Amino acid sequence: MLLGGPQAACPVLRRRSSHPTHARLFHWLDPYEPPGRTWAEQAAYLEELADSLIETRAEGRDPELDHPTLAAGYACLAEFVEHELTREDVGREATARGPGEAPRLDLASIYGRGPEQSYLYDESDGARLLVDRPRGAAGDIDLPRNRQGRALIGEPRNDRSLIMSQLHLALMLFHNAAVTWVAGRSGPGRATFEEARRLARWHYQWVVLHDLLPRLVGRDLSLSLLARSEEAPTARMAVYGPEPRAMVPLEFSLGAFLARHSLLRSSDELNDDPRGRSPLRSAATPRWDLRGGRVLPDGCGVQWDRLVSIDGSVPKRCRRLNTMLPSWVHVLPPELGGGSMVARNLARAWHCGLPSGQDVARALGLVPVRPGSDPLWVYVLSEAEDPPNDGLQLVGVGARIVAEVLVGVIATDPESFLSREPAWQPVFGSRGRDFDLAELLRFARVPLSADGLGSRRPRLGGATVRRLYPGGETAMVERI
Repeated sequence: MLLGGPQAACPVLRRRSSHPTHARLFHWLDPYEPPGRTWAEQAAYLEELADSLIETRAEGRDPELDHPTLAAGYACLAEFVEHELTREDVGREATARGPGEAPRLDLASIYGRGPEQSYLYDESDGARLLVDRPRGAAGDIDLPRNRQGRALIGEPRNDRSLIMSQLHLALMLFHNAAVTWVAGRSGPGRATFEEARRLARWHYQWVVLHDLLPRLVGRDLSLSLLARSEEAPTARMAVYGPEPRAMVPLEFSLGAFLARHSLLRSSDELNDDPRGRSPLRSAATPRWDLRGGRVLPDGCGVQWDRLVSIDGSVPKRCRRLNTMLPSWVHVLPPELGGGSMVARNLARAWHCGLPSGQDVARALGLVPVRPGSDPLWVYVLSEAEDPPNDGLQLVGVGARIVAEVLVGVIATDPESFLSREPAWQPVFGSRGRDFDLAELLRFARVPLSADGLGSRRPRLGGATVRRLYPGGETAMVERI
């Protein structure tokens, strides 16, 4: 069932200025209304719509729906970015921001409130984040955990899957590598942590702006939002602003950026080891999936050249952007409240009064790609999958909202490199302005390949780990 009833209230008001961090870009547009004469009929329509968006197993395995160039690791990075911008109030001890604080892309999910949140840091060297020791025959490293297996991190959502927990770990190791780099030049001390955190944040922001964003919306739009002045780029937006305080508009969090879900696969390859696998469900009847929230099983550390192109590797690709979502998002596990993530997000957007995608297109001076009235999320997927784009990137409404929000959040952060040193360029690694996710992972010294840093076992094949299918069933590990 969809959440709430006709009286269900959105947690924020509909006017753009009504809430400090979540608001509306197009508050003057009428809300989208699902077909139906009663609330029950409208709710039933959204549930049917959610069902229609789920791909079949055959569609999930269709190679024609694979993206030709976008590596699967970028879908994980997009999820990390979303968690940075849409932080849940899960208790002050577990979050890095206080109520009403402006959203930022500043790695608060790994830093928490800084060294005062001592359980996140290595007591032997307070400048470094605490990580687990290498374990098992593969020497895999896990997030730090308590006795119940719960990760001791600033953003619990990053431990909901094995790959996300390993990306979170990679960014922790990236900070620790930055500490080593800074200490080697200025010596240890409190200033070492501050400088390492600043550099790690700025490199991360660079990757978001100059690597992730162009892959999602195209390089032309990305560059157009950073108007080149005589000395340095400055943000130039059409719909985001002019408030000096950052916000995450609902058209982004409950609309355009939800399109990232269609990039996700129903299966992922963790590493080259044929024993690579996800957690064991039953000793009698072994079933495997990628759920996190537990100690990393032996052999399940991510080998990053499987997810990102590194030294010429050919990683798994994302799926093309389209109106077919991976089946595992349709059934949430009990610990996340159960139900369908798709139906839940459609209901939230409706309750919050978001306009239709067609109305937003007209407000932007665009001709809608299809007639009628669709939820913003569905419309964004539709315009992305239509020819000639064929699911390669976001276009039109989706591209404009995603690009302006990501650029705008960084531009309005007083501590970002765009605010402090707009002409700054990355100093880690050897690629300068071409610093990207692969170079970030290399600098963090995470396992890159079967024969590279953090060497795994000989290249003997691979293991595919299936996510949950509807009904909670999972497929067995499939050798490839």
